[in-house]
Amino acid sequence: MSVFPELRHWVVGFCFCMAIGCETQQSQVSIGSEVPDGPVKILTGSEESPSTFHQAVLRDDDKLVLVDFWATWCPPCQQMIPEVESVKATWKEQLEVVKLDVDDNPELSVHFNVESIPTVLLVRNGRILQRVEGFTTADEFSEIIRSLN
Repeated sequence: MSVFPELRHWVVGFCFCMAIGCETQQSQVSIGSEVPDGPVKILTGSEESPSTFHQAVLRDDDKLVLVDFWATWCPPCQQMIPEVESVKATWKEQLEVVKLDVDDNPELSVHFNVESIPTVLLVRNGRILQRVEGFTTADEFSEIIRSLN
């Protein structure tokens, strides 16, 4: 009998979470759906400023918006922070980056069917153009952004 059976289960769960992302709640939205509202933070340089989902995402200037669904307790989300900051620096004129904490926005997470984090939506004019789940590098994001421009 092991002294720490719970620890072994936690370690296995942690490794699984690192490999595929962290599980969250379900939702019912697909690409092409209208976007609801809720509190978010807009990444400007290396700082974040508060806003609402509608203000940040429902734009009429054809600017592409990267919406990062994340959580402070999610290791892959933390690892992706410099990747997202790099994408913002590379595409600063063409891209707005919006960070959405799933713990602060459970209704938006459910609405967008965010079952694991990190999940990223690329949105233009309030329409979801692309969905990316799991850890993604800056180069992978740049390739996707080029394909959408």
